[in-house]
Formats: sequence, C-alpha cells, structure tokens
Amino acid sequence: IVDSSPSRGWDGYLAYLDGVMVEAFATGWNNRVSPDEWERGLAQAEDTLRQGKGYLAVVQARDESLLPFTLASYFLIADDRYAFFRYAERGDYARFPDYPLLDTYLGVPKGPRYRQSDGHWRRDFDHGYVVVDPVTRTAQIVVEGKEGTD
Repeated sequence: IVDSSPSRGWDGYLAYLDGVMVEAFATGWNNRVSPDEWERGLAQAEDTLRQGKGYLAVVQARDESLLPFTLASYFLIADDRYAFFRYAERGDYARFPDYPLLDTYLGVPKGPRYRQSDGHWRRDFDHGYVVVDPVTRTAQIVVEGKEGTD
C-alpha cells in the first residue's frame, strides 16, 4: 500500500501486508505537514516496524534542502531490518541523488527516540546521534564528532 499522509486508514490492512510505502514522509505533500502530523507519522512508522512489517519512507523534494531534516527524522524511527529511506527529486524514482549525507552511518540505535526538555526529538546510536526540531524543520546529524546541520 502506498500512502502520503500519517492517516490511520491503512492500519486495518497491515496484518495482511508485508509492508507499506509512505511517499510524503516527514514533510507531507507540498511540504505542508504540521509538527503534530509529523509526530503521528513517526508513531505510525514505529507501530508498523514493531509488527515486523517493512516501512519505506520516501521524500519528494525539489533539491537537497529537505535532506537533513527528513533523513534525521528517518533515523528517529529506523530499525536495522525493515525500515528503508528514499529521497526522490521531482518525483523521479529512476534517478538516485548522490548526496554524501545519504551515506551517513550511525551504527545501532541505543534505544528509542525521546523528547528533550527543549521539545526537540533525539535518538542516540553507537556512532553518534540525531536531533530533530519538527517546528523549524531543522536537524543535527552527529557522527563520531562530525556535526552536520541544516
């Protein structure tokens, strides 16, 4: 099933599926997702992954400007088995953008994501961490002392 929003509409079918693809992960269509919708989308992704189902998070973008925020959002929910990320420019699924950030390796998650006192979401990994602010749509991806921000 392909979905574009953090609705609960396909949850009833999930028991019969191997997985789902969400084509507007973390940003919604036309980059109009609210922080609450962003949070619901991540919670739905986590629920899907807990059930052992595949989750393909696809971002539709015009350029690389959404990459740090969306990749860090993906890292907040990713497991090491069933979660996948795809950054598609201009809806072109045949093209694979070659952005160095896509090669980021953080290692194994040390636990689930959690909300910090400043309201930002964080997740720690063996080789770094991510921090995401869904209000400003900014993120930090820190790998072994190297920091990348948007």
